[in-house]
Amino acid sequence: MKMKYLRWYLRWKPIVLTILIGLCAFVFWFMGTNPGSRWLLNTVIGQVGGELHNVRGTLWSGIELERLLIDTPEIKITGREAVLKVDWLKLFKRTLRVEQMSVADLDVKLLPLETTEPAPDEAKPFEMPGIPVGIQVDRLDVGDFAC
Repeated sequence: MKMKYLRWYLRWKPIVLTILIGLCAFVFWFMGTNPGSRWLLNTVIGQVGGELHNVRGTLWSGIELERLLIDTPEIKITGREAVLKVDWLKLFKRTLRVEQMSVADLDVKLLPLETTEPAPDEAKPFEMPGIPVGIQVDRLDVGDFAC
């Protein structure tokens, strides 16, 4: 019986190792290189109807954006000259440490929603679930803010 498991392990070991090495290489590519970080951010922001212009840096060492635009039916966010630097190694200690989050100009517009259905009277209010990490922001700068 042990030989059966050993053969199965030896047969699948190279495939599993190849997949793990490929996954690690992909994570290094999008976290540690400018083209990878730019691709990841453009893909994620594109899913919510947004655009990024002139992305510089990496997610690992810090990212700078010349312009950010998120336009959905509920909200429109426009930002200029944004910087984000995160200490990713602190996640091992269950803390998300944001070293710097800054934006020169930020414009947030909440758009009216069209609702045709009345809200039920006995609905429970939304409660934010707990998150398994603490969040620490060292520096938060907002130049001009418009709402």
